[in-house]
Amino acid sequence: MEQQIHDDMMHAACTRVAQLLLAGKPDQQIVNDLLSRGIDNATAWALIARQKAVIQEHKAAKAKKNVSLGALWLVVGLVVVVATFLSSSAVGHYMATWMVVWGTILFGCIQMLSGLGQLLSAQRSVE
Repeated sequence: MEQQIHDDMMHAACTRVAQLLLAGKPDQQIVNDLLSRGIDNATAWALIARQKAVIQEHKAAKAKKNVSLGALWLVVGLVVVVATFLSSSAVGHYMATWMVVWGTILFGCIQMLSGLGQLLSAQRSVE
């Protein structure tokens, strides 16, 4: 029973640390908040370090997902362009129609570049 109470208190402390970190509060303020909740100083600093790592991993995963999805949209757009160009060339008409899907290509580029920026930012904050 005592272990369950300790686990619940630590879970609540981790949640509180994450909330305060995401709100931009300074580390010392978070430590003071945890000290007032009965968490010792060493544990408070360890919780902050662990939650920073968790947040960092989450940001990096989100950035990688954006890079991947952006690349996918870009490739899909380019495949449509190439496929319609090749099929129009196969017809042999000089003025054949082929499709350029600017929206898909542009969206893919923007999402991929945004993800790369997020990934670089996440890596810089670790160093």
